[in-house]
Amino acid sequence: MNDDRPALIIHHGSIPGLVAAWAEGVVRTSGKASDDLQRSMAYFPNDDRPARTLRRDAVQRHVELCRLAGVSERQMVRCDAPAAGIAGLSETLVTGAKQSAMLISAVLEAATLGLSRVVWPIHAGASQEIDIAQLADICDRAMLVSQLIGLDTMRSSERSMAIQTPYADLNDAQLMELALDMDVPLQNAWWCLNEQPTPCGHCSSCMRWREALRAVDPASTLDIHVLTGPGGAMKQKQTT
Repeated sequence: MNDDRPALIIHHGSIPGLVAAWAEGVVRTSGKASDDLQRSMAYFPNDDRPARTLRRDAVQRHVELCRLAGVSERQMVRCDAPAAGIAGLSETLVTGAKQSAMLISAVLEAATLGLSRVVWPIHAGASQEIDIAQLADICDRAMLVSQLIGLDTMRSSERSMAIQTPYADLNDAQLMELALDMDVPLQNAWWCLNEQPTPCGHCSSCMRWREALRAVDPASTLDIHVLTGPGGAMKQKQTT
């Protein structure tokens, strides 16, 4: 989707957010004069978990790498699962509520910053196949939140707000291939489920992205520890 307006990019520090930040901050602005160019910003959803400080720091590094204007955050509504033995929202509803709260928070932050476009870098294919139900949920949720916010913008002079999901119909391997094609500095991504800057290589998130790398690099020249180790950026460029 070609859209020259600056955007607020939802970013947790992980690979999809870094891909979106690079696409908006480097690729979108390539060859354009920087003096009068309004740059996109990153949005770090803050759910008040202290352990996420390291992820916030990672997003800040990505802002500098991707030439974004800065990083912003807004306290979002907490939607935790109930304690054991207490009736409450199901896990599915909790996940959906968190996503909706995050999108509404991002839209409000974008409006505060004078931006009219939010990029949600989520995708529906964790494996080689696209989860059609998840893809429909992503598209519907983005559309419905946009329409909800639109109820207020129609009654005022505010600009309409767009929530874009440019990678929704990609699987992990396709997103990784796109990242390599754009020379995204993957060595700076947050790969892991653990709250540590160095990927463990064994958790479900590390294994997921390791499989994606293997799908686009059958020779196994690249691996998580290769990319994140010394000279990882150079090895990535040699492979691509």
